[in-house]
Amino acid sequence: MKKLIFAMMAGIVICLAFCADSSAQIMLPQVNITRPRELTKVELVFKQMFKGADEPKWFYRNNRFIASFRTNKVKNNALFNYKGKLLQLIRYGTKEMLPKSLIRLVENAFWGYQIIAVTNVNQNGKSTWFITGEGSSDFMQIVIEDGILSEPTYNDRFATPKTWTLQTYGTDLSTRL
Repeated sequence: MKKLIFAMMAGIVICLAFCADSSAQIMLPQVNITRPRELTKVELVFKQMFKGADEPKWFYRNNRFIASFRTNKVKNNALFNYKGKLLQLIRYGTKEMLPKSLIRLVENAFWGYQIIAVTNVNQNGKSTWFITGEGSSDFMQIVIEDGILSEPTYNDRFATPKTWTLQTYGTDLSTRL
């Protein structure tokens, strides 16, 4: 019996010695990760299209590239395929980025509201504008697609804000990546 207990204890000690070695942290050499070869092609197209872009940040997923950058106080996200074709451009800004004709359209239709935020989505040759206006007691959101003004959505100023997603309008980036 003593031999059996001694053998089991010796086995446990040996197992612990091997387990301690296997769980030790192993230092790997530093590796430089190279970018996908296609990014160079996409960067050339990007530089030609967006000459005034400030410090673009690049993201890559499923053979698609997203450049996040600023131009003239406007935040931009551009989605490219691996061949360098611009698939989608989303711009976030203020009233100043709206064409004058759209400013007049919105201000005439919804007087009493000040335009406080504008998002523009360009995809497949279509331009869609998401506009938020602020009134004295509420906020208004409207969508203009191909020059057609949608029915506005109103949110009480003091209510929990409702979030809208671009997915509702078929332009959600995350589903295409």
